[in-house]
Amino acid sequence: MRIHIAFVLTSFVCIVANAQVDESWSYFFNIKNHHFYDTGVYEVGNTNQATAYGLGAQAQRRLSKRFGCSFGYSLALADSISANQGWTRNAMYHQFEGNITLQPKRFKRIKPYLFSGYAYNIVPQLAKNNTKATGLNINTGGGLEVKLDERIGIAYQTTYGYNLTDHIPYNFRHQFGVILYPSRFKNREQPQIIVSPKDQKRQFENGDSLQMVIDSLTQIIAQSIDCIHILRKLEATRNIHLDTNISHPGGSNPQDSQEINIDSIPIVSFSGYALIASNERIVSVGNTTFLPGYYLMTDSLTSLQDARRLGRDDTYSSLGAGIHYLNSGDTFTILGFVGVDSDKALQQAMAAKQKGIQVRVVRLR
Repeated sequence: MRIHIAFVLTSFVCIVANAQVDESWSYFFNIKNHHFYDTGVYEVGNTNQATAYGLGAQAQRRLSKRFGCSFGYSLALADSISANQGWTRNAMYHQFEGNITLQPKRFKRIKPYLFSGYAYNIVPQLAKNNTKATGLNINTGGGLEVKLDERIGIAYQTTYGYNLTDHIPYNFRHQFGVILYPSRFKNREQPQIIVSPKDQKRQFENGDSLQMVIDSLTQIIAQSIDCIHILRKLEATRNIHLDTNISHPGGSNPQDSQEINIDSIPIVSFSGYALIASNERIVSVGNTTFLPGYYLMTDSLTSLQDARRLGRDDTYSSLGAGIHYLNSGDTFTILGFVGVDSDKALQQAMAAKQKGIQVRVVRLR
């Protein structure tokens, strides 16, 4: 027992000291049952007549890439646990526990794990039979967690309780229930995209301001078919800005004054974002090199599942391997590398908007 206590405490201290992942708590609400064994009986099928059925709750948190911790309480009605003067009948069976968890590997939405720790057992009815009502046991077990979406999942857990007192027999505990992720229910904030001050002056702050400029330009150059075509393209993409130095009809060559200001496509920096690799690993954007050029971008997605679903659309899937998934807080962003041709990027953005897909054209350097 002393060796086990030292192992658990040492593991916990090492995990906290070297923690690299700080995720929010999740909560496992479950129904459970116990199968008890007499002292000295180790064959799985040789259970005695004692049983317990009840409810439980656990709080779980991931402390590092592989390790985590969990704390729980459960309540059950226990029958036929032997005492000095008889057996329990509908006895209240309380358990308080703490465990260190090990997650060998994660498979997308499926998370298997192992754990070990201690549980403190209280059966008040045993005291009425002149038997000690409390006892400690060592927990050893495993579980399987399956995420149904970003907010909820289901889980199964089995535990072998090696009891350190004779009056509470060894037992297998089986638990099944739902697991909730409260942080995923919170309102999601829009990610902050850093744009240089020079580029900020070239952008309009909202669609209303852009629409006013479009209306004014339409009145001035309505007689020019080429200018009307450019304005329609501008209105469709919502990411292109015209050079405001446009002369009146009859002046200099209109084609010289109606150029698309390619430099107004924002240059973005994703500092503070995390890149989600194909194997679900999280990589800092600071350690990643993006190809310079023009990208299609859709942000403010509420889940990685939504981002990957959009990535399968022709808008992004046609770009081949140049697709990146980013995460900031509770929102996700998809980037698709188009190339160094800005006209091609603008044309693809306009085609996507005609399909009802919200995209932006951005530039990385």
